[in-house]
Amino acid sequence: MERIAKQNGWYMTWAKDGGLEITHGPSPVVLTHRVTGESVWFNQAHLLHKSVAPWTSAWLGPAPSQRLKARMLQPFIKNRFFYHSTHADGSGISLSDLACIRRAVADEMMLFDWQRGDVLLIDNKLVAHGRQPYVPPRTIFAALFADTPRKKRASGLTERVPAVNSNSN
Repeated sequence: MERIAKQNGWYMTWAKDGGLEITHGPSPVVLTHRVTGESVWFNQAHLLHKSVAPWTSAWLGPAPSQRLKARMLQPFIKNRFFYHSTHADGSGISLSDLACIRRAVADEMMLFDWQRGDVLLIDNKLVAHGRQPYVPPRTIFAALFADTPRKKRASGLTERVPAVNSNSN
C-alpha cells in the first residue's frame, strides 16, 4: 500500500490500531475534455464530504433495513471511515454550497428503470454517473476505461489494474 500511495502522490499514515488513513492533495474541479475541448465539471466534493458519511441513511438508502444497517455501522466506523472534501486551501466547503451543487446535479439527473441485460455506455467526463438507493438484490457490472495511457512500471510493464468491478447486494 505504501508503494501504491507513493506512486500516486497520496499521503498515508498508520493509526495506532493498525488502521490506514490516505489523503491526497487538491484535485481539479474542472477538466478539459480531451475530444470536445469543453470545460467540464469533474468533481465529487458534494459526494465525498463528511456530511454524507457511511453511517447516514443518505449513503446506504432510505429502506428500513438500510437505515438499520447504517445505525449498526456507526459505532465501528464513525471516527475512522469517511471521505472529506475541502477547498484546495484546506478551508471547509459550506453546506449551502454543497446543497447548491447537489440541486444542480438533481436538476440534470436522468432516471430510468434497468431491465435485465441492459447496457449503458457513457463518457464519464461528460455525464456524471451515479446511483440511487435501491432495494436488494441487484447485480451491476461496471467497466471503467482510462482515457489516458497507464503509467509504466520501472520494469517496463504496464501496471495492471482490475477494470471490472461487481457490486452485488
